[in-house]
Amino acid sequence: MKLIFLSLRAGSYIIDIIFYTACVYILGGLSYYSIILSLLILFTYRIITSCLLGATLGMKVLGLSLSRHDFKTVLKRELYRIASRPFYIGYLFALGGDHSQCLHDKMAGVKIIYISRKKRHDKKPHDKSINDSRLPLKKPSSYMLILTVLLTVLSIGNFTTKFLMNHVGMIGFTKKYTSSEYYNNLDSDLNTIKSQEGLFKSTIGMKFTEVITIGSRDTLIKISPKDSTTEVYMMKPRGKDIIGEYLYTLPYKAEYIDTVSLNGKKLLTYLTKDKKLHIVDSYGNIIHSTDSSLNTPIDLKVGILNGIQSIVVICNNGYAEIFHIGNDITSVYKGKIGEDISPEQFLVDDYLYILTRSNPKLLYKYKFNNSMHFLAKNPISIDSASTFEKINLKGKEYFVLSDVKRANMTFNAGRIQLSKIFTKDGKLKYNLGARRGSLYTYKVNQVENVLDINGDGKDEIIIKSVRKGNVTGDSYTLNVYEPNAFLTVNEVLTKLLKVFNYVI
Repeated sequence: MKLIFLSLRAGSYIIDIIFYTACVYILGGLSYYSIILSLLILFTYRIITSCLLGATLGMKVLGLSLSRHDFKTVLKRELYRIASRPFYIGYLFALGGDHSQCLHDKMAGVKIIYISRKKRHDKKPHDKSINDSRLPLKKPSSYMLILTVLLTVLSIGNFTTKFLMNHVGMIGFTKKYTSSEYYNNLDSDLNTIKSQEGLFKSTIGMKFTEVITIGSRDTLIKISPKDSTTEVYMMKPRGKDIIGEYLYTLPYKAEYIDTVSLNGKKLLTYLTKDKKLHIVDSYGNIIHSTDSSLNTPIDLKVGILNGIQSIVVICNNGYAEIFHIGNDITSVYKGKIGEDISPEQFLVDDYLYILTRSNPKLLYKYKFNNSMHFLAKNPISIDSASTFEKINLKGKEYFVLSDVKRANMTFNAGRIQLSKIFTKDGKLKYNLGARRGSLYTYKVNQVENVLDINGDGKDEIIIKSVRKGNVTGDSYTLNVYEPNAFLTVNEVLTKLLKVFNYVI
């Protein structure tokens, strides 16, 4: 009999949670505010229905009712419900005792009673005779009070931290500029036959921004790849907006881009689908060109290796090709990185840092001196990454890793957005947001690049945002963020989030 009663209680809870979930989706266009509004609606709904009907709609459908439902008792019960959330400990209280009371029931001095179908027709659920059917009130013990306070603090801390870090996101950073919405338009009708995965990888999974020198100034640019060409736009700040201005068209479709420094200028370099490696001047003219012999590259990166500016191309089979930049582009190495690993992303910064596809993820560190020399490997707490960039914060260098999972966006499951900042040995330092797929009703952010866009020596984060419902990522906006005075708050909340994820 008790098992049946507990099943009814569980069923009524599920019905009420379905109501909350519907509110989240209906209000989804309000961004993360939908979560707060939905919780307030659920709280108000429980108060009003419990006071007027003696039960929530979920309880009423299954024949359950509160033994007391005056406003003060109902309000106390809903507030104490906060303490029942961690590990669902408060709900597990119903497994013991004679009256199957949850923690919030005990603290409010109320029990749940079952009203048979016959009695439901004989008297109204909010009849005074039912409302007066109460337990002899016992003052909660000091141990119960201490437990309730601890669970309440834990519950509020857990919700607040996860809400700020995962749903609000970008704590410690201020949005500086926002672009218009851009579409991944192709010259032909190939976009109608390209797979969803292909569309997704050609937008969210591809880097579109860099900083190059135009005239005497470093300027943010955006590329727009077509079927066989690539348009390049100069991005100019206008108030809080950033506006594109057409510069030139490259005669090839750029698959991967970066910048090299030549004669004091930052110049665009890119790798094409047919493995052509080009460096162009400020007007789009090719000044250096060579061929790469690697198939299935995962990215192209430029950085210093062994004191020399180098272009590095790495494939998903663990092969790398390294080019030195001088009067021309010279291939100086082609071969395996070292250990038999499958790279997912990499970064060049005096050393070669490789993020593997292993589970758990590993961060390898190699030194290049005409050949690869293994130095270290460290575990790193991120599920996947299509972006791997360096950022300078508070005078120290860190790694930014970010990814968006299209499959989770499609099926509304798991995590769809992962953006974190790590120390160079793989220790988590800051969290930029890890949104759940079940709440994918508003924009999802992917770190596009980390650049100093105005030459002030401070790095900005370029965020690519995908609008609601766009699981292929064929349209996006660019947002520029700069660090603010609350970066320390992010560090503290990141540590708390790690504790809550471990404990709860």
